Amino acid sequence: MLIRRYFKGKKWEQSLYSKLPEVKIDPEILGEVEKVDISILIDYYTENSSFIGEPGVSYFIKTNDTSILFDTGFNKKKEEPSPLIRNAEKMGIKIPNDVDAVVISHLHLDHVGGMKNQLKKRFSVSKKAVDFNGKTAYSPVKINHPTADIVINNCPTLLNKGILLTDPLPAMLFFMGRTLEQAIVINLKNKGLVVIVGCGHQKIDRLLDYLEKLIPIKVYAIVGGIHFPITESREKILNLQMQKFVGSGKPPWGRITKEELASLIKYLKKREVKKVAISAHDSCDYTLKQFKTNWGNNYIEVKVGKTISL
Repeated sequence: MLIRRYFKGKKWEQSLYSKLPEVKIDPEILGEVEKVDISILIDYYTENSSFIGEPGVSYFIKTNDTSILFDTGFNKKKEEPSPLIRNAEKMGIKIPNDVDAVVISHLHLDHVGGMKNQLKKRFSVSKKAVDFNGKTAYSPVKINHPTADIVINNCPTLLNKGILLTDPLPAMLFFMGRTLEQAIVINLKNKGLVVIVGCGHQKIDRLLDYLEKLIPIKVYAIVGGIHFPITESREKILNLQMQKFVGSGKPPWGRITKEELASLIKYLKKREVKKVAISAHDSCDYTLKQFKTNWGNNYIEVKVGKTISL
C-alpha cells in the first residue's frame, strides 16, 4: 500500500513541477536589503552549553526593517518555556514582540513545535499558547493558530522590500507522504540572493533551478537544511535512524548516498554559490565536513546562539 501511494505521489510531484507558472520577477520590483542577520534559535548544535540544541529548526531573520520568525522548532519534551523561548531570551530576542511575521517552511513536527502540532495542523513556539495577535503567519498548507492571522501561500509572495517567499515546491516522501515546502529568498545588495531553507525536501538543486527562472539574480548564499543524513540520523526512535528513512524522498531501500552529495556540491560550485551555512538538524557530520572542505572560510557553522550576518 505504501509503495503504491509513493509512486502515485511521485506523479503528483512531477505534475506540480510541470504546472509551475513561468513567472519572472523584476529585480526593481523585488528590491534589495542592505544587510541580513540570521539568529539561530533552534538547531542541533549550540555555540556553548548555555544554549539548548535539538533536531529542529527556528531562525530569527532580521533585515533593515523586517523581522521574521522562520519555523518554530521541535520542543520534543513539551517544555514550558520551550528551548526556543529560552534560547531567544539569551540572545536578547523577545518572542513574539520582536516578530513582524512568521513563516512556516513546511508542516513537519521539527518545524512547527512537535508531533501534536503536526497532527493538528498548527504551530506553536512553546507548550503554553503565545499571543501572536496582529501578526501574520505564512504557511504552504492549511494550518491554524489561536491568534495569528494565517495566510496560505501558493505563489511567489513579496513579504517586504527585498524579501520573497517562494512557491511551495512539492516532494513525495515515502512514509510522510506529500509535502509542500517554501523557502525565504532575500536580495542582498551588491551580493545576490540569500536562500533560507527549512529542510530541503524540495531538493536544493531544484529550488535553485526554480529561482533561476524566477529571478535574474545569482544565488549568493544558502542557509538551512538540505536533508543529507548519509551516515547517521539526528533523530532516533528505538535506536532506529529515522531521518535516513522517514524524511527521505526515496523508498527505504534507496538511501541517500555520498555520490549524491558530491553531485550537489558540484552543482552548487557550478552555480557559483559563495557561502553555505548547512543545518545539522537533518544532515550528518560527514555532510557538514564535505561542505566545510569545499567552501573553506566561506562555510558558516549553524549553531544555536550564533547570529549569521551577511
